Amino acid sequence: MAPRRRTTGTTGSAACRPGRSGRCPGVDRRRLDVLAARERTVATEIGVGRTNAQIAARHHLSLAAVKSHLSAILTKLDLNNRVQVALLLRGAGPVPSQ
Repeated sequence: MAPRRRTTGTTGSAACRPGRSGRCPGVDRRRLDVLAARERTVATEIGVGRTNAQIAARHHLSLAAVKSHLSAILTKLDLNNRVQVALLLRGAGPVPSQ
């Protein structure tokens, strides 16, 4: 019996090797357009590895507000955890602020 292949999350970004643009082929930047400005900010901070407490302190938010933004990000992007958020952002390149 052949061993089972391990699959990545819904984003598929884990196996990505960014090219010169810093982006992974196949990652649709428009997917990130559904995020509100503050959600985009929180997502970017998650992408660089900051904790909820660090994000709250850095942006003068309550910890509950950061958790609420993270929950909205996960729902809007159909992701399960913050690691998937970070991988998606890594594949999409820098997130512009609007």
